Amino acid sequence: MDAPTLAAADAYPGCQPRILKVEADSVTVVNATGAAETVSMARFQNAWSPQNPGNPATWRSNPGYELAYRQILAKAGIPVTGPDVSWELAGAPKAATPAQRVKLWLRNQAAEIEAGESQFMVDRRAIAGAIAWEALMNVRRSMRAYGPGKVHAWTWSGKTVAEEVEDKGDLPKKTNSEREELLATSAGSITYIAAIMNAGAEIASKHGFSIRRNPAILCFFFNAMDLPKWEAHLAAKKPGETLEPGPMMGGWVAENMKYIEDITGKSAVPASPSAAPVQRDKKADTAPPPPAKPSLGWDDEGPNKAGAELVNGQVWRYAVKGLAPPVAEAIILVPAIINERMKADPKFGVDVLIHLHGYGIGMHARTPAREKAAGRQLPADVKPGQTRDVALDRLEDQLGLLAQERAIVAILPQAQAYHSEFGEAEFDRAGLVTNVFKALDKLGIAMPTPGGVILSGHSGAGRTFSKILGKEAQRQANQQLEELILFDAINSVGELTPVTGWIKQRLEADLTNLSKLAAGSKDPMTLLT
Repeated sequence: MDAPTLAAADAYPGCQPRILKVEADSVTVVNATGAAETVSMARFQNAWSPQNPGNPATWRSNPGYELAYRQILAKAGIPVTGPDVSWELAGAPKAATPAQRVKLWLRNQAAEIEAGESQFMVDRRAIAGAIAWEALMNVRRSMRAYGPGKVHAWTWSGKTVAEEVEDKGDLPKKTNSEREELLATSAGSITYIAAIMNAGAEIASKHGFSIRRNPAILCFFFNAMDLPKWEAHLAAKKPGETLEPGPMMGGWVAENMKYIEDITGKSAVPASPSAAPVQRDKKADTAPPPPAKPSLGWDDEGPNKAGAELVNGQVWRYAVKGLAPPVAEAIILVPAIINERMKADPKFGVDVLIHLHGYGIGMHARTPAREKAAGRQLPADVKPGQTRDVALDRLEDQLGLLAQERAIVAILPQAQAYHSEFGEAEFDRAGLVTNVFKALDKLGIAMPTPGGVILSGHSGAGRTFSKILGKEAQRQANQQLEELILFDAINSVGELTPVTGWIKQRLEADLTNLSKLAAGSKDPMTLLT
C-alpha cells in the first residue's frame, strides 16, 4: 500500500504493531513487511494476538497494542480469555473456544438467571457477568469457593458475605456443609449471587448510589467486598464522587458487555427515578475542602498516635496525616544513620522505597474491633495497639540493616479503605514522594534529596499497579523505577498484562543500551542509569 495511507492517523495511536483501521468484521494492521494488511476479526483474534502478532520472528507487541487488542475484540463481542474454562464450569457444552462454552452454559441457565433478577431486582447481566468472569478469567481453585460464580461457603475467620446475607434474612440460614451443597448447584449459586448483589445495592442506596442496573459496579462489589467493607467504602465517598468498577471483575464486565448481552439480553429491572447511577448525591451547600495541612500523629492508637518514634534505636518512624490526595496518611521510615550522614552532607541523595499494603487495615494499629470490621482476626502473635510494619513485617529492622549499605528511606501509604485503595489511576509515586518530603520539611524534619524510587506492593496493591505501570514507560530514562517488587500482587490476567508489559519495556531499553555499548557510541558508565 502506498505511503500516504500508511501515514494516516492510526486507529489506536502508539501501538506496535500499528493498527490502522477497525471495522465490524475486519482489522487493518501493518504487517512485518511494512505493508497494510486487512484481516478478518477471527484471524485478528488468533494470528494477531499479543503473544503472536502477525509474525513472531519479527514482531514484539507493546502494552498499547495489548490493550487495543482486548478492546477491539470486546467491541466485537469476543472476550480475551485463558486457555480453558475454570473447574466449576467443566461440564459446560463443548465448543470451539472457552468463551463460546461459557456462553452456551449461561444460555442454558437463562431461566434461573432471570428468576434471580426478578426475585432480588438486580441486573441479570451482573449475575451472568460474575459467573463468566470467574469461569474465563479466574481459572483457579479455592477450597472455600463452590459452584458457578465461586461464592465462598465459609472463611477462616469472621463470616463470608453469603453468611452475612443469611444473617440479614434474605436467604435461609445454612450450615457450612448445607451451604456448600447448595452452592454446588447452578440454581443455588445463582440465587446466592443475586442475593449478595441485592444486599450491596441496598447499602449503596442508603449512601445515595443506585446500582441495581449497573452490572460493572454490582460485579465490583461482588468480587471485592463483604457488607462491612462495602459500607466503609461507600461512607468514604464524598458528595459528587463516582464509583469505579476497577480492573478485575467489574472492569472486565464493563469491557465485555456486548458478549454478556448476547447471552442475557437487556435487564428487566426498572430504572430508579431518583439517584444518579453511580454518583453520590451532591449537596448544594457543600464547601470545597480546605487545603491539606500535614501534621504528626494519626487518630489512632500506639505509635501512630504519638506520631514519632525511634524503633529499636535504628529507624525513625513518623506517622504523618494531612497529605495531599489521593494518599492522605503515610508512615515514613528514616534510618538514624541517614541523619548522621546529613550532618556532613545535608542534601545527599537517597533511594525511596514506596510499599503499598494489601487488603485489611494496613498500617493502622491492630485492635480486635478494627480487625473484625475488616473481616479478620487479630493475629495471635500481635498485641493490641501494635502495627503491621513493626510487629509483622518488621520493616524497621530490615530497613535499618539495609541502610548500612544503601542510602534509603521508606514511605508506607495508608489505603483509603480496607481493600487496598490508593487512588488507583490517580496514584502518582513521584507526586507522593514530593508531597511527603515537603510535608516533613514543614514539620521541621530535615530530609536528604530524594533519588530513585523502588515500588513495592502486597496482594491487593496489584490493582493500583495495573493502573499505573503503563505510565511508567512514558517517563524519561532518568525517571524510571529503580525496582519493582511484587509480593503475591498479581491477582488476575488483567493485572498480569501491565506487569509483563513494563518488564518487556525495561528489557528492550536494556537491549538498546547494550547495542549502543557494543557499537562504541557511549561511555559504559552512562548506561548504568
